[in-house]
Amino acid sequence: MPGAVVICTVRPLSAAIYEPQVNLHWRRPAETRPLPSFFLHTLSADEPQIRAQFRAMIDGRPFESVLPNTWTQYLSDLKLLDALATHPARVYSPQAAQWHVLDAAMYTSYLVGQIGASASHATRMADLERTLVSHPLWRARGARWLVIQPHYDLKMIIGDTFALQLARRNELVGPVILATVDRSGTNIGRQKELFDLYRRALMVPHVATPELAHRAAACAQSPSSCGHMGSVEPLSRREERGGREGGGKEAAGGRSGWMFHGDMQRFDGGVRGAMRTIIGSLAAPTSLQARMISRGLAGDGNPDRSLSSPRLEASAGHVGYRQVSAATTEAMLNASLCFSPAGDMMTTRRLFDTLAAGCVPVLLKAIGNAPKQWLLGNNPFQHSIDWRAIGIYMAPRSVSMAERGQSQNPTVAPSKKVTAATRPKGACRLEEALWLHRVHHDTR
Repeated sequence: MPGAVVICTVRPLSAAIYEPQVNLHWRRPAETRPLPSFFLHTLSADEPQIRAQFRAMIDGRPFESVLPNTWTQYLSDLKLLDALATHPARVYSPQAAQWHVLDAAMYTSYLVGQIGASASHATRMADLERTLVSHPLWRARGARWLVIQPHYDLKMIIGDTFALQLARRNELVGPVILATVDRSGTNIGRQKELFDLYRRALMVPHVATPELAHRAAACAQSPSSCGHMGSVEPLSRREERGGREGGGKEAAGGRSGWMFHGDMQRFDGGVRGAMRTIIGSLAAPTSLQARMISRGLAGDGNPDRSLSSPRLEASAGHVGYRQVSAATTEAMLNASLCFSPAGDMMTTRRLFDTLAAGCVPVLLKAIGNAPKQWLLGNNPFQHSIDWRAIGIYMAPRSVSMAERGQSQNPTVAPSKKVTAATRPKGACRLEEALWLHRVHHDTR
């Protein structure tokens, strides 16, 4: 209607909006929370060999020093299984276990196959499937199984028939809990039939950028000496020291402004376009690199293999990508707010990089008129982490894919600015920017 006043209601997540039932034991201290016993089922004869082969390829270095970040951010299966091997709740009799854990680093096996360093990964998965489905406890009604496969595309990693076996067992026999980074993996067209498997999934984090993970570990050990901002020692320099502690001196002072580095062309429902319009109204020291980081300025690359050694070496493309990644790391360490919008999937490694950097995450998702607690969806460990206390949550109103790439920022090309057709949304974005400034005043 001409002349109508546009009013947008920003949807912040209030403290009282998401209170779970008491019997869910939500946010109880670990010592008062049930800790079920579990048994690790090693069903593949090749499993020790695959893990040893992968470790020889990495040779004690951070994963991302040689492997593309599109691979490494999902490489948590090996770390999780190693941790479970020494966990106090592990039992050594399957009859005494409340849970049964498939001891197979399936995503690690997939990467070993992608590098071409072993026999067919597909053959390994088919053999593992046959062994698993014939196991008496797999057929036992009510027996609870945990399968760790972090990548969002389960069918791609373990094969269609194996994935369907997990879904079928979950539906007809007893629970199969998939540990993965994102429940919205079921939205991939060919995974619709895995809906119930993903609905019940256990969320695990993405693997953070190694420089930031290293900093976070150091801060956890000595919080008083961590400081608020500063630079991180380049990964290559730390590798020259053999991974020893030192370097990465933290500068004194406080953080300021906001940052976002990333691809603006994701199928996110228009969230990133809305975000860019919102931040165009935030006058603050900023770092905006709205580009396709891994496929634009520096193309990432698969590692180089040597015929004389199992150790992998980083490709020239990957070395260039790591330099771009270092700039993103620096921006996160100096910013007060780090935007973490949804992308093709609901979750992103950016959230975990943000937390490791000590920056306040601003999570943006398109949820329509759904309950506001959906903003918390897919965050891991909700029984032990109060996500509302460590982040800012926004659901920009009336987003659409048509808003992708638009902005009010005067530095943006005219073809990308808000047009007359999008002015109502522009008014919404301005109101959302003002709300963000009220809840976190370091935005100007």
